[in-house]
Amino acid sequence: MESEFFRDKTELQAPSRIIRDNILFILDVVHKNRQYINKHFQNSMSNYFLRNFLFSLLSPFKKYKNENKMNMAINIKYKNTEGANYMRLINGYVKELIRYDLLSQYRQMLSEAILKKNVEYSHD
Repeated sequence: MESEFFRDKTELQAPSRIIRDNILFILDVVHKNRQYINKHFQNSMSNYFLRNFLFSLLSPFKKYKNENKMNMAINIKYKNTEGANYMRLINGYVKELIRYDLLSQYRQMLSEAILKKNVEYSHD
């Protein structure tokens, strides 16, 4: 049964299916290891926001062909920096945004997405 949140939102249906499939795979393979599931759920969510929002901002500067190529390039560029792997990727994206003076634009995009969803789905 599809939730009200995703009905008629084709742009969200594909990512939601990927997240659902990843969670089901983890549950089937790992057998309810909650720490492992939580780690991968956080990774899926951060990748969704990093790739989908940042690709449109960074691709004009770096000429990335798709989100995966952008993600791989940033992973490689910042692989030797300090911190956990997922934090290196997040910090790498932030450094790229700062480099091209796009950090405030990214924050604005996120704010608009959050506000749009809250207004669209409010039950007032």
